Amino acid sequence: MPTLTDEDIREDIRAQLEWDVRTERARIEILVRSGVVTLSGVVGSFAVKEGAYEDALAVPGVMSIINRIVIAYPGQVIISDGEVTRNVESVLLWNPDIPAKDIRVLVDHGETMLCGALDAYWKKYLAEKLIHNVRGVTEVINRIAVIPKTKTDDSMIADLLHKALLRSALIDPDDLEVRVRNGRVWLSGEVPSWALREAAINLAAYTPGV
Repeated sequence: MPTLTDEDIREDIRAQLEWDVRTERARIEILVRSGVVTLSGVVGSFAVKEGAYEDALAVPGVMSIINRIVIAYPGQVIISDGEVTRNVESVLLWNPDIPAKDIRVLVDHGETMLCGALDAYWKKYLAEKLIHNVRGVTEVINRIAVIPKTKTDDSMIADLLHKALLRSALIDPDDLEVRVRNGRVWLSGEVPSWALREAAINLAAYTPGV
């Protein structure tokens, strides 16, 4: 594959944003320096901001992303923190995989913090993703603690994750070193793109015992 210049990467990200129905009308500035992408501009929702991040993530040559996009609702729309809190709590309540009673929601000018404790890392990850589309959310801070109901041996977690990496069509497990201590996973090594880095993290997130 030919070496991509920063301008190549920038144009590919622009094409990706224009293809995506979430971001096609958004005015997003793209700066690329040595593969490091900075996104800036003003959009109408947190979902659009995250969509832009995900689109940039998918482009080959991207080494890291700095997301400086800010959220401003159109016209004179004012959404109170109380309304945002109720909307977030409702979204969590309706998901069968999330025990909403175990999560506390704090909102300050749209900046939404999730607190509490869940029994698996993937549930913490899911809770954050669920509220990205909630109107009024401008930022998400996830401080949910993970306290498993049963302890899984670290060596078993490492083995399960290694097997998941072997099954992956995207990731070469030889590129990564997996270390597990008290249920916490450390991944180290080098992968060709930021998207593959995120893919490896996702595999770890959904491994039992993490």
